Amino acid sequence: MMRKRTVILYVFLAFWFVSVLGCRLYQLEKKLSPEYKEFFSKVRYIITKEERKIFLELPDSEKKEFQEDFWIRRDPDLFTDENEFKEEYFHRIDEANRLFHGGRPGWLQDRGRIYILFGPPSERHTYSMLLNTSPREIWYYGYFPVIFIDHMGTGDYKLESLNLMHLMELDKAQNASQELAKPRKEFFDFDVKTHINEENEVIVTLEINYKNIWFAAVEDRLETTIVLSVELQDAEEKIVLSETKEYPISILEDDIGKEDKIIIEYPLKLKRGTYTVNLELENKVGKEKRRKTLKLEVKRAPRLQKK
Repeated sequence: MMRKRTVILYVFLAFWFVSVLGCRLYQLEKKLSPEYKEFFSKVRYIITKEERKIFLELPDSEKKEFQEDFWIRRDPDLFTDENEFKEEYFHRIDEANRLFHGGRPGWLQDRGRIYILFGPPSERHTYSMLLNTSPREIWYYGYFPVIFIDHMGTGDYKLESLNLMHLMELDKAQNASQELAKPRKEFFDFDVKTHINEENEVIVTLEINYKNIWFAAVEDRLETTIVLSVELQDAEEKIVLSETKEYPISILEDDIGKEDKIIIEYPLKLKRGTYTVNLELENKVGKEKRRKTLKLEVKRAPRLQKK
């Protein structure tokens, strides 16, 4: 019995100590100057508990040096002028603010937090309100699903944990992201096909899956603009064509289930010969770019149009 009381006392003292420490740190946080409060807020997703305690307890005269050391510790390459981790982190904050809406800044929402910590998912599926269910999104990082649900219909989706193991894996990944600068994950991609039409023109067809496109939510629609840049070189590597076209896209969320992809057809009238076609697609909302190169051999010239 005595041993049991001793254990209970230790647990109570430990709980009391953590509570007092938490309250003290909270009071120190409230007293931060605007400059240091801004820094402390922006690094909330990557600062460790130990760093948090040290920063709050430091006098203001030493906080500036802490900020510099904070980013240096995360710089993956100290031999370059850029801090790739810092640049990527703030890039993702900017992207989250542009991609996610719903009352709060995008980077403070659950979707923003996951996007900042892990980057764009390999797949993203959106589901509008169906059969009295709330709108939801499912992101996949490999085979690992992350589910968000808009319970209130405000556009501020909440992270929905599947089970305790799911939370543990997510927490483990978050802890790893506090120490390592992860490369940006690229999932914006497109397929290219070519065929010859009746006029002997080369038709370059580009197909982009909806699930690989980041859209901006505009009222009840999903919108973005796809920019296609085409550069054509002949056998002597001389540029014979350079053109850029924009393709605005505006769809309802329900359309994503009905249509799988966006199809862009680009005709080329080419003389006989060998050509190199450089294609670049850019998604203006997600700021992603993807380049591909084709080799074409044209054996027949296009037919002349009758006047």
